[in-house]
Amino acid sequence: MDIQSIIKLCGSYWKFCSTKTKIKTGVHNVKNKKTFLSLLLLLIVGISIFIYHHQTNADTVKVRIGQSKKFTGEEINAAVNTVKSGFDIGGSRITDIWYSEKESNGMLEDYKHSANGSWITDVKKENAIVIFYNFEAISDDSGWEPGTHLDGYCWILVRDSKKGEWRVKYKTSVGI
Repeated sequence: MDIQSIIKLCGSYWKFCSTKTKIKTGVHNVKNKKTFLSLLLLLIVGISIFIYHHQTNADTVKVRIGQSKKFTGEEINAAVNTVKSGFDIGGSRITDIWYSEKESNGMLEDYKHSANGSWITDVKKENAIVIFYNFEAISDDSGWEPGTHLDGYCWILVRDSKKGEWRVKYKTSVGI
């Protein structure tokens, strides 16, 4: 059950309680209102926990963006957000993420000469970016012991045009 369904259910219940209020009087109305208020409080607490959990996974990541002649800050932030939202290693969280034009260009050049990198020669330089990150295992679900820090990973992102959206082309460790 998602949040919108819960809100809709509470609204229906409030409407139901309001209808009963018009028909019945006395102690029963107070009991219905207390029940409704209890459900509403539970809903508010649930939503707060959901928002806090979501915020701690994506918004508390340390982000470092270096100077760039190739991309605007907006373009780099869009690439960083693609990595943040696409990070899918269960039981883990990104601890820091960064863009360095020198490292990005070097990684793209190295990758171009690797067995998997032949596709990169077809992509314009302004449509490929490398975003680097470190992450931490926070539960056994990750495959690592909780508290284990894993450093030196990156995603190569590409887009079709200068105004296009970034998409992940390749994920790898870089041994930084």
